[in-house]
Amino acid sequence: MIYFIYGDSEREQEAEKVVESIKKANNGISEKQFDFSQKEAESFLESVRQTSMFVSKELIVGKRAEQLKNIGEIIEILAMYNTDSKEIVIVYDDSDSTLNKKIITAAGKIAKVTDARKENKKKELLQYIKDNTGFSDKDAFQFMEMAGDEFLRLKNEIDKLKNYFAGKTMSLEEAAGIITKSKEYKIYEVTAALLAGNKKEVYEYLAHTGNNMLFLYSLAKELQTILKIKFIMEEKSIVFTPNYNLFVRDVQPEIKTEFFGHPFALFKRFESAAKFQSEFIEKKLKELFQAELRIKNGAMDEDSSMVMFVAKF
Repeated sequence: MIYFIYGDSEREQEAEKVVESIKKANNGISEKQFDFSQKEAESFLESVRQTSMFVSKELIVGKRAEQLKNIGEIIEILAMYNTDSKEIVIVYDDSDSTLNKKIITAAGKIAKVTDARKENKKKELLQYIKDNTGFSDKDAFQFMEMAGDEFLRLKNEIDKLKNYFAGKTMSLEEAAGIITKSKEYKIYEVTAALLAGNKKEVYEYLAHTGNNMLFLYSLAKELQTILKIKFIMEEKSIVFTPNYNLFVRDVQPEIKTEFFGHPFALFKRFESAAKFQSEFIEKKLKELFQAELRIKNGAMDEDSSMVMFVAKF
């Protein structure tokens, strides 16, 4: 069996799962690893070609296939070999989504092809949430934002909801008070609180957690995204509408080449962008970097610098 796994950072995790599954199904299987970035293509093919009367099954893994100039040729050669006694795993980094579709099609004729990407994983998780909670697509996305995108964690939180609601229709608003929110979502909530002018919540969070730098980095990323949105809104003459369905219908098609991700996440950021002027965001980004600099060069301790920054926001 041949496995061709391509995609972004998820490909490594998917490849590991496949390899572990092969090992579990073939106890004591012989394993060989090849790194195509180290010019090991010929050794890889030689290992595939060779057969041994003493080894019933062999696992051969080829990593960093994106470094090959002739991945198509490798696939053609594999198609000519008898691989019945081999378990072959090829891993290809296609983070930039430039892998030729002809190569994917060719690989599909001889291998099980897997497109392993974070977005694909999130789509599967969203469907899992909807199937097990009855949430709408938008509410399922919000739930995943709160609980995180790790499957076992999501399953545990959903099981918690099932026990609480006991067969009743689940409400996201009520669920939000029951589940354990991820650290990333808590940072997002505090960032949103500051943008909404709720400085008290920010002070309390930072005093309780001490996550000053994590909060700064999260806020910087959010402000930069909002600023980008402001520029695009001006460039394309987009007028924000607070109606989510209208946003999906009228606005998202205009920005799909600039922004990726779930439409509700974009909707919330456009909502924030509509509240501020570009000059204000630029000013706050400058103040944020000054706060970070004060901390890093020792001019002021973290807590004092953060109190000053939040007070002026």
